[in-house]
Amino acid sequence: MDGDASLGGSGGGGNVEEQHQFVGVNSLLFITVICSCLLIGRIVAHYRFYYLPQSCASMLFGFVVGAMLTFGGPEESSYVAFNPSVFFFVLLPPIIFDAGYALKKKSFFQNLTTINLYAVLGTVVSTVCFSCFCLMIPALHWISSLWACQVRTCSSG
Repeated sequence: MDGDASLGGSGGGGNVEEQHQFVGVNSLLFITVICSCLLIGRIVAHYRFYYLPQSCASMLFGFVVGAMLTFGGPEESSYVAFNPSVFFFVLLPPIIFDAGYALKKKSFFQNLTTINLYAVLGTVVSTVCFSCFCLMIPALHWISSLWACQVRTCSSG
């Protein structure tokens, strides 16, 4: 009985140690990837690779790191788990801030008509395609009639 209690206690302690190690390795990996992206951006800017923007170089680096972790095995891929909250509250705001900060006002106002045309036209086309698809689903008998009524209401409003 005493041996079982000590095994249960050590299993809980091991679990805490594993979580601590997981957080440490995950944080180290995250910081390493971010610093590497900053370094790659600096190299791209220094050597003036006009055909490769800094953001594209960072995405390619992220793709390579993700592929290595995915194909490395289950232990390595367990360190990277997508968390939407972290993305929307930690990663996305600096990206948007940087895009707004680096925006050239003259180019923006010269292309304002094109930007608005894409925004409005893209929204209209997306709405029409989504509505047609939602109206087409009940006709193909993929869903029940009660839910079809909800789909028609959703797509018309």
